[in-house]
Amino acid sequence: MPVCGGTTVSPYDLVIVGAGPAGMACARRYQQLRPEASVAVLERLDDKKHSIYHRMCGEGISEKGLAECPDADQDIVLNRITRAVEEYPEDVRVENRIKGLIIDRSALLRRMQERFLAAGGVLLNDTFQSARRAAAWEVQMKQGGSISAAALIGADGSNSTVRGVLFPSLQPEVIWAEQFLLDQGAERDTIIFTYSARYLGAYRWTFPMGSRTKIGFPLGADPRPENCLERHARGIAIGDLRGFASKDAALVGDAAAQVNPITFGGIRTAMAAGRMAAAAAAQGDLCLYEEEWARSPFCAARYIPAYRELKDLDDAASAALARPLVGKLAPLRCGIAMVAHPERAQVYRAFMDAMRYGW
Repeated sequence: MPVCGGTTVSPYDLVIVGAGPAGMACARRYQQLRPEASVAVLERLDDKKHSIYHRMCGEGISEKGLAECPDADQDIVLNRITRAVEEYPEDVRVENRIKGLIIDRSALLRRMQERFLAAGGVLLNDTFQSARRAAAWEVQMKQGGSISAAALIGADGSNSTVRGVLFPSLQPEVIWAEQFLLDQGAERDTIIFTYSARYLGAYRWTFPMGSRTKIGFPLGADPRPENCLERHARGIAIGDLRGFASKDAALVGDAAAQVNPITFGGIRTAMAAGRMAAAAAAQGDLCLYEEEWARSPFCAARYIPAYRELKDLDDAASAALARPLVGKLAPLRCGIAMVAHPERAQVYRAFMDAMRYGW
């Protein structure tokens, strides 16, 4: 295995910065498409810190979304979710039957890493500092070493260093959120979303985590809950970013602001983007990935106008928006609401699409 800290290795076919869902999905798919190729993943956090960091993130994903990950075994599932409750101002309450899961995200990533390594991949524990393009990408690392690669992909989160170095004009909106692990139980099959103008287009979430509960909301919007075992804080990057790929470099996942801005679900979209980037890298042109992403139902840009509209609503308008959705058969209700309230059609359309692809 190559060693960080002064050692320069022969060029890799692909180097990925970041071992989260986007980076590992990209690495694993690239190995499947080009088993003879060399691929390295550069991750700044050691095993313990990596596990803690990914406990900070959301763990909800649809059954269909998890089924798209070949490394996702059923033992990572902590809770099966059958009901989503949306609480709006003025006591408006919308309930939907869903097929979702709460997973051990850190365990999923460890499994992906293990299988990546078993298939001949290289995982380097060091921090990306800079990169320059010569005959190949020359990547400089914090500990003083360097590696080179034919293609470079940044999957290093909402505060992406790769984005700042290679695509400095791209500036997503970042929502800072805090999340709390509580020493108390919750309804084991239910996720609760609470909407209010004070959440500025986002929401408060409550979901089970095994036998405990996680609660989160935009930073400072609500007081700290009682019975708190852990507090987490992180930035969620959203936006309509364009030009995040060139022929031999690209961004994926949070680095490319690919979180769905209606559901704020990021695991499925990150893994989908990672797989698209891998396919394009295997063809030798990462521009193909951005083109595919723009056409896909996961593309965050298609939801941004609805997010901005929601962000501007006061509590009364939010309640009025939700009232037509009360009842059964959520997709049908959204369709009826689009016809009855054309002035809000883009929001109802975004709701309907986000139910299918947003998590």
